[in-house]
Amino acid sequence: PMQNNYHFVFTIHPHAPTTRQLLAKIELPRGRAPSYMHSLAATPNYVVLIAEPLFMRMASIMSGVPMVRLGPEARA
Repeated sequence: PMQNNYHFVFTIHPHAPTTRQLLAKIELPRGRAPSYMHSLAATPNYVVLIAEPLFMRMASIMSGVPMVRLGPEARA
């Protein structure tokens, strides 16, 4: 069975960087994996996430497999 994935938004206090407080748990469409998040915008009331369709598999990166594949074989 397919399970849902989520993006989690935390706040991190500068004096306690290992302590996180969950601000939001955002459910993704079924079957979509969480995206790599590099930057975000935040105001006192809102957080804006840019969910680019970039997915990384740490095991592949560590084994030397290229992070980006171009062309028809990228869909495989």
